[in-house]
Amino acid sequence: LLVLIVIFIAVVILTLNSMSAAKNAASGGKRDVLPIVFKMLITHFQISTLAPAATGNMPSVLDTFFSGQGAVSSISPNFSFIACVVAPSFFETFMITVLAAPALYLVFAIFTAGHVFWARQKGQNTGQDAIYAEELSRFHRELFGQDEDDFDDQTESLDGVLNPNSHKMATSEQAMEVLFAPSASTAEAQDDLKKEANERLHPLVAKRKPFIAEWAEELAVSFVVILFLVYPTVLQMCGTMLQCETLDYGDSSRSVLIADRSIDCGSDAYKSYRFLAIVLVLVYGLGVPLTSVGAVKFIQKTTMGGDRKGAMLLFFFTTGGFKGSRWYWESIVLLRKATMVVSITLFEDVKMKSYFAMWAIAFFFVLNVVAEPYEDEMLSRLERASLLTITITFNLTLLFEFFPESTDPEIFYIIAISMLVINVLALIVFAQGLYIAGFNKLQQLAQLHPGMFGWLNELAQPSVESMQEETQSKRNEL
Repeated sequence: LLVLIVIFIAVVILTLNSMSAAKNAASGGKRDVLPIVFKMLITHFQISTLAPAATGNMPSVLDTFFSGQGAVSSISPNFSFIACVVAPSFFETFMITVLAAPALYLVFAIFTAGHVFWARQKGQNTGQDAIYAEELSRFHRELFGQDEDDFDDQTESLDGVLNPNSHKMATSEQAMEVLFAPSASTAEAQDDLKKEANERLHPLVAKRKPFIAEWAEELAVSFVVILFLVYPTVLQMCGTMLQCETLDYGDSSRSVLIADRSIDCGSDAYKSYRFLAIVLVLVYGLGVPLTSVGAVKFIQKTTMGGDRKGAMLLFFFTTGGFKGSRWYWESIVLLRKATMVVSITLFEDVKMKSYFAMWAIAFFFVLNVVAEPYEDEMLSRLERASLLTITITFNLTLLFEFFPESTDPEIFYIIAISMLVINVLALIVFAQGLYIAGFNKLQQLAQLHPGMFGWLNELAQPSVESMQEETQSKRNEL
């Protein structure tokens, strides 16, 4: 039960964090990269945990190290608390894992409906309405250069534009009257401002969207987050269902499932589950990457009036951190996971697993270097470090086959130590990224809620002063 609670909380936090980061980006604040760094770390763990499956000779310490990464990065349901009642076989465990995702969808369909209903009763914006409210407020500040005190002077008039309590949003024309009437010195200047405003704020909905539209937006974000978490687990379980081996009894032989040798791979029951596993590999392997793109397009057309920027902000969990022309790159990341899982689970020969895995990850590493999908340099460095570490790791797994412990113990342990050091260094790099992103997040909280988090500015002050001194020094040199 505790596992299910943790999974539920994780999905809620990631969903709300994605929408919160979208609103912050729309308001003109510095983009919150903390959820992006966290997502990249999860992706790194989900692929690294496949390394032990690429060789049969990995030391137990490394096996535990990589298995631990998999345990904290994927939804791998442990239903041992009901085992004494239902006593699941591997077939039943397979079905429970496969059905875990639809069960989560149903739970979050109910949860998000309740959350949207509560927000509407409290007069709070959700989804696109919240993003446009922040966008409108930011745009006003940018155009007129008002500080917070000046901006507060127009609170009453702006309430007519932004206040959702009446379940209405102003039309574009009404918003222009409130925002621009006293602000442009000439008619030409006012026309220019209106033109820019229409380009950046269109379409501003005439009234607050109906409940079903707001619910669809929040549910779609939850849906994508759940897919991200269950994706490698379902694929790996399906791959496990397809792995059989032949046991030779001398006068006869028998093909059995490697994961459960009591299951005969020639039985009608296994053939049915095998067919289902193949279908799910195709559906999840190709369908989930396409869904990560399709969800953005669907919301863009159905609830956002064709506004792709608003849809991309709403799905900040998958589109955040990427360049505008590479907003779809999360689908490539998901395809990378599918390729690695398939390469590890579908090949029986250990060396073939290693060869295919190292070729595949090397291809995605080169693709990332060529495409440069991230707009933030820190995110680019983290991705390159992750892919380089995984590439080296899978190349080293192949060496275990050529230098086993029984015949070449010195080389074997050199390889093992090298693999461990490289992966620990990668974790240190991610820890640094999380520290930087977390520090920036705390600074944002201090700015948005000075009464509660203002004390955090005092912690940042020494570093700010240090930067000012360094800047002055550089100016003197120039």
